[in-house]
Amino acid sequence: MNAYGGEKKNSNSRRTWDAAVYEQKAREREQQIKDEEEDEERRRKGLKPRVRPGTTATVKTKGLLEARKQAVNLEGMVGKVQVVQASSAASGQPGFYCSVCDVTVKDSLTYLDHINGKNHQRMLNRGMKVASETVVDVLAKLESLRKA
Repeated sequence: MNAYGGEKKNSNSRRTWDAAVYEQKAREREQQIKDEEEDEERRRKGLKPRVRPGTTATVKTKGLLEARKQAVNLEGMVGKVQVVQASSAASGQPGFYCSVCDVTVKDSLTYLDHINGKNHQRMLNRGMKVASETVVDVLAKLESLRKA
């Protein structure tokens, strides 16, 4: 019995390790490093990484590049004064502020270049690939435009 009235436990204060568990973790880590090196080699050759069974890696798929649904209002704030809360150094500067990327650009042309650019699209988790259209799709679109 110990001083607090409970049963006396093993007085060995050293941690005990299960060697079999750590051997398994070491083997898994070595296999993961080997797989990553193989994937990097495949990327250098221009191939896609190999999909391995049993991996639970979640891959975020980026959507294809698509047309903007709403118009960009560049003239809406011309001649108006607006108080801006300075949450960062970029938002307090004059110009066009992008809250997604936390960047301020000086003019409307640069702002349009920014929102159509790779870094902004990456922050929105969109890819820069365009969906490929078939001849049938193009002909259908032309026909619908003729009727309209």
